[in-house]
Amino acid sequence: MGQSTNGILAFGVDLGEEIPKWLWKHAGVDETQDDPYPELEEVLLAQGLCLVMHCSGEYPRYLLAYNEQVAYSGHEVRKVDLTVPDDLSGWPKKAGKPAWLLCSLRI
Repeated sequence: MGQSTNGILAFGVDLGEEIPKWLWKHAGVDETQDDPYPELEEVLLAQGLCLVMHCSGEYPRYLLAYNEQVAYSGHEVRKVDLTVPDDLSGWPKKAGKPAWLLCSLRI
C-alpha cells in the first residue's frame, strides 16, 4: 500500500525542523508550557501569519507563511489564492524575505 501526499504552496520562509526561539519570543508564547503549539498558531493567525507543517508527521519541518494553499491527495484543485499582502511591515525581520515555496506533507 502506498502513501498519500498533500501538495502545499505557501508564501513564506522555511524554518527547518524546529520552530526557532525567536519566533516563540516574537509571538510572546512560552515554548516550555504543556502543548504550546495551539497558542502559537492562534497568536500568529491574529497577526495574519500561519505555521505550516510539511514533510511528514514523523519528521516534520515548518514554514512561517502569509497564506497556505493545500492540494489534498486525490482531490481536484479548482481555485488557488495567490494573494500576497501589499504591506509586509508585520513580517518578522528575523524570518528573512518571504517567497513562494512548494512542499508536501506525507500523510
